[in-house]
Amino acid sequence: MKKIVLGLLGATFLAGAIPVITADPASAREVCRRVVTNRVVWRNGHRHVTPVSRVSCHRVY
Repeated sequence: MKKIVLGLLGATFLAGAIPVITADPASAREVCRRVVTNRVVWRNGHRHVTPVSRVSCHRVY
């Protein structure tokens, strides 16, 4: 019984500490942009260009 009570106390302590560690979502916003790079592949002696797009995101405070 003592282990269950201590486990619950530990869980409530961690749940209370998590919002303190994370930043306030209202003050931070995430800026994303799509970056397109061209990948050059040689096939059968000819140059083939394939566009590769990826999303790059970072937080702005």
